[in-house]
Amino acid sequence: MGAGKRGTAGQGKGQYGRPQPASVRGASHEIRIIGGSLRGRKLKVLSAPGLRPTTDRIRETVFNWLMFREGLERSVDVFAGTGAMSFEAVSRGVEHALMIEKNPANAKMIREEALKLIPGKAEVVTADALVYLRQRPGKPCDLAFLDPPFECGLLAPAAKLLAGNGWLRDGALVYAEAESPEVFEDLPGSYAMLKESHAGQVSYRLYEFRSAAEGETQAS
Repeated sequence: MGAGKRGTAGQGKGQYGRPQPASVRGASHEIRIIGGSLRGRKLKVLSAPGLRPTTDRIRETVFNWLMFREGLERSVDVFAGTGAMSFEAVSRGVEHALMIEKNPANAKMIREEALKLIPGKAEVVTADALVYLRQRPGKPCDLAFLDPPFECGLLAPAAKLLAGNGWLRDGALVYAEAESPEVFEDLPGSYAMLKESHAGQVSYRLYEFRSAAEGETQAS
């Protein structure tokens, strides 16, 4: 998930329609997977204005948090961006990673990298996450990544859809990233915070989903 803010799909447009510099349109660079069986492998990502890969420091902290929990077999990365968090998860043993990315160019890049690095272990969906999560999954997930574009009010709606539409098994872990701690206040009561930290202007937390904590009904 690697990412939060990202550009639109329009030709030559960046975040929310702002012009995208010609020097970066379609360009790419690489980031390293920092742990697990793929440690040191390079992941190609787009160099696009607004695409904000989760930093090495944060990824290392988050996966140190996750090390205590076994049985994390299925993950969903709601605002995938670069897909970095999902690749890190599979590198550490997750068997299947679903990545949802609205930007077609980003999704195409993730799909190509998944075929190369984690064949058979990833599904990349090009879709608006808040629309896609209205359906119910075939199986609930053990792990979710919620790293939406900052200052767009997407974190709480996505969290509610995950909780209300059967995307999370009881006890699932949810990683969430936001521009300030206040953004987390609107998350459902079924999210119990386990860990929290900050890096620069980024606040990030690890939650456990507890289905019995709040009478969640199907979200729409």
